[in-house]
Amino acid sequence: MIDSDLHSNESATTALTYFRLILILLSVRK
Repeated sequence: MIDSDLHSNESATTALTYFRLILILLSVRK
């Protein structure tokens, strides 16, 4: 269970990182 939680938390952090990068790219394109 602990390993699974750590893995899901890591993937969620990665998703947030990509989401931030997309927002930055969109703001720069303007």
